[in-house]
Amino acid sequence: MIGFDLHRPPHNQGSSHGRSRVIREAYWEHPVYVPLVRESMERWRQLEERSSRKLFTRTGALLLGPADGPLIKGSLRSMRRHRIEFEELDVHEVRNRFPQFDPGPDMVGLLEKQAGVLHPEDCIEAHLEEARSNGADLHFEEPVSSWSAEGDSVRLETAQGEYAVDGLLLCAGAWMPDLEPALPLEVERQVMHWFEPTAEPETPTPIFFFEESQGRHWYGLPDSGDGLKVANHHRGQTTTAETVDREVAQSEIEEIRESLEARLPYANGRHLRSCVCLYTNTPDGHFIIDRHPESPRALIASACSGHGFKFSSFLGGILAHLLISGRTPLDLGLFRAGRFGN
Repeated sequence: MIGFDLHRPPHNQGSSHGRSRVIREAYWEHPVYVPLVRESMERWRQLEERSSRKLFTRTGALLLGPADGPLIKGSLRSMRRHRIEFEELDVHEVRNRFPQFDPGPDMVGLLEKQAGVLHPEDCIEAHLEEARSNGADLHFEEPVSSWSAEGDSVRLETAQGEYAVDGLLLCAGAWMPDLEPALPLEVERQVMHWFEPTAEPETPTPIFFFEESQGRHWYGLPDSGDGLKVANHHRGQTTTAETVDREVAQSEIEEIRESLEARLPYANGRHLRSCVCLYTNTPDGHFIIDRHPESPRALIASACSGHGFKFSSFLGGILAHLLISGRTPLDLGLFRAGRFGN
């Protein structure tokens, strides 16, 4: 097995950094993700045991928005279909249970018990250590410039040379549009912010998601020692992995401050830092996982659109099995590239 990365992971140039990432069962995007999340959670638990690293912290998740909005309606659909443990809270119950929050009068809450925080840099380090221990040859800071199928093999060209391999998995994140320009992928600039809370809340702050009345989604993760993390979900500028503006404007900080002041005022303290990450989006928000149309020996995997990292512990094994054996127990119908036409 041989792997290539343009940078030296874990790094802050793509979509898998920031010290914390959400993992949740309450999947408003589509119920089909719930079994995948559960499998992924078990794989993270196993990896945590093998690596002796802290990879996951359970916090619960509080979802807040209009009862008829996609966040609440979609989450309830997944919760009920898959019997996820949760509580429904009206606005008064939210304020009593979590007085640090100030939801709008038209909002309701859903509290999911099993959700938590993954620590992505540690997760990546643990995966890389296991790959090395199992004989993987990892090539960092060696970008792949092109590939071609040649009979029973695939030939790769990189900045350092050429390689012939039996099979190829293309999973380059925000660089996928450069490798596969025919795919309908769009890279979106996202900004994450960290603030120092002004007080200790009466009850621990869970992961939280807000859907505002205008359809805007934003979220936050509790302070684990380096500040409370908060960010908008989508609404970023279209960009590319190479040309993205990594400078964060003061206006972007002030915009998210307004959200904190209105909904979570205790967290609206000193601004600690901000950084940029990248969403690689499909038109419908679902992943692309499929065989390449030009060669059955090549697979495309874009587990993207801002919610893919949590699945890497499970999907990595599925993709390896599919690449080696040509089969997978997972129904990938929702993720076929052909759903977008040509």
